[in-house]
Amino acid sequence: ALQVHMGRSAQDMGELDAVRTRTEQMLAEHALAHVLFDVSKADRSPPEVRDAIWQWLSTSQIFQAVAFVVESEMLAVTINMKGVQTGVTMRAFADPDAARSWLTLKMGR
Repeated sequence: ALQVHMGRSAQDMGELDAVRTRTEQMLAEHALAHVLFDVSKADRSPPEVRDAIWQWLSTSQIFQAVAFVVESEMLAVTINMKGVQTGVTMRAFADPDAARSWLTLKMGR
Protein backbone atom coordinates (compact mmCIF):
# COMPACT_ATOMS: atom_id res chain seq x y z
CA ALA A 1 0.00 0.00 0.00
CA LEU A 2 1.08 3.53 -0.68
CA GLN A 3 1.52 5.58 2.50
CA VAL A 4 1.08 9.35 2.20
CA HIS A 5 2.05 11.44 5.24
CA MET A 6 0.49 14.89 5.06
CA GLY A 7 2.14 17.59 7.17
CA ARG A 8 -0.65 19.96 6.16
CA SER A 9 -3.91 19.60 4.31
CA ALA A 10 -4.65 20.99 0.88
CA GLN A 11 -5.93 24.54 1.36
CA ASP A 12 -7.13 25.17 -2.19
CA MET A 13 -7.93 23.30 -5.38
CA GLY A 14 -4.43 23.80 -6.78
CA GLU A 15 -2.87 22.08 -3.78
CA LEU A 16 -5.45 19.28 -3.96
CA ASP A 17 -4.75 18.79 -7.67
CA ALA A 18 -1.04 18.41 -6.87
CA VAL A 19 -1.76 15.79 -4.17
CA ARG A 20 -4.22 13.97 -6.44
CA THR A 21 -1.81 13.91 -9.38
CA ARG A 22 1.17 12.72 -7.35
CA THR A 23 -0.87 10.08 -5.50
CA GLU A 24 -2.32 8.68 -8.71
CA GLN A 25 1.13 8.67 -10.35
CA MET A 26 2.65 6.75 -7.45
CA LEU A 27 -0.20 4.22 -7.38
CA ALA A 28 0.10 3.64 -11.13
CA GLU A 29 3.92 3.43 -11.11
CA HIS A 30 3.91 0.79 -8.38
CA ALA A 31 0.75 -1.04 -9.49
CA LEU A 32 -0.98 -0.30 -6.18
CA ALA A 33 -4.66 0.28 -5.45
CA HIS A 34 -4.57 0.73 -1.66
CA VAL A 35 -3.48 3.93 0.05
CA LEU A 36 -3.07 5.15 3.60
CA PHE A 37 -3.27 8.91 4.10
CA ASP A 38 -1.81 9.97 7.46
CA VAL A 39 -3.39 13.36 8.10
CA SER A 40 -3.08 13.17 11.89
CA LYS A 41 -0.71 16.15 11.99
CA ALA A 42 -2.45 18.15 9.27
CA ASP A 43 -4.87 21.01 9.67
CA ARG A 44 -8.37 20.76 8.17
CA SER A 45 -8.99 21.64 4.54
CA PRO A 46 -11.65 24.24 3.74
CA PRO A 47 -15.15 22.80 3.08
CA GLU A 48 -14.94 23.16 -0.72
CA VAL A 49 -11.64 21.25 -0.76
CA ARG A 50 -13.08 18.53 1.52
CA ASP A 51 -16.02 18.18 -0.87
CA ALA A 52 -13.60 17.81 -3.79
CA ILE A 53 -11.64 15.16 -1.87
CA TRP A 54 -14.83 13.12 -1.36
CA GLN A 55 -15.68 13.56 -5.04
CA TRP A 56 -12.22 12.29 -6.00
CA LEU A 57 -12.40 9.29 -3.67
CA SER A 58 -15.91 8.32 -4.76
CA THR A 59 -15.32 8.61 -8.52
CA SER A 60 -11.71 7.54 -9.01
CA GLN A 61 -11.25 4.04 -10.41
CA ILE A 62 -7.69 3.78 -9.09
CA PHE A 63 -8.55 3.06 -5.42
CA GLN A 64 -9.64 -0.31 -4.09
CA ALA A 65 -9.36 0.81 -0.47
CA VAL A 66 -8.33 3.96 1.36
CA ALA A 67 -7.38 4.30 5.03
CA PHE A 68 -6.95 7.58 6.91
CA VAL A 69 -5.06 8.20 10.13
CA VAL A 70 -6.63 11.19 11.89
CA GLU A 71 -6.00 12.96 15.19
CA SER A 72 -9.06 11.76 17.12
CA GLU A 73 -11.62 8.99 17.39
CA MET A 74 -14.40 11.58 17.02
CA LEU A 75 -13.05 12.73 13.66
CA ALA A 76 -12.59 9.10 12.60
CA VAL A 77 -16.28 8.41 13.33
CA THR A 78 -17.33 11.49 11.34
CA ILE A 79 -15.19 10.50 8.36
CA ASN A 80 -16.37 6.88 8.53
CA MET A 81 -20.01 7.99 8.45
CA LYS A 82 -19.30 10.14 5.38
CA GLY A 83 -17.51 7.20 3.75
CA VAL A 84 -20.56 4.98 4.21
CA GLN A 85 -22.82 7.68 2.76
CA THR A 86 -20.65 8.06 -0.33
CA GLY A 87 -19.99 4.37 -0.88
CA VAL A 88 -16.23 4.73 -0.69
CA THR A 89 -14.29 1.66 0.53
CA MET A 90 -12.44 3.51 3.24
CA ARG A 91 -12.01 3.77 6.98
CA ALA A 92 -10.51 6.37 9.26
CA PHE A 93 -8.63 5.54 12.44
CA ALA A 94 -6.95 7.45 15.25
CA ASP A 95 -4.50 4.53 15.65
CA PRO A 96 -1.99 4.13 12.79
CA ASP A 97 -1.51 0.41 13.52
CA ALA A 98 -5.26 -0.20 13.24
CA ALA A 99 -5.30 1.65 9.91
CA ARG A 100 -2.45 -0.44 8.55
CA SER A 101 -4.08 -3.67 9.77
CA TRP A 102 -7.41 -2.82 8.13
CA LEU A 103 -5.68 -1.92 4.87
CA THR A 104 -3.65 -5.13 4.94
CA LEU A 105 -6.89 -7.12 5.30
CA LYS A 106 -8.36 -5.26 2.31
CA MET A 107 -5.24 -6.00 0.26
CA GLY A 108 -5.71 -9.72 0.88
CA ARG A 109 -9.09 -9.67 -0.86
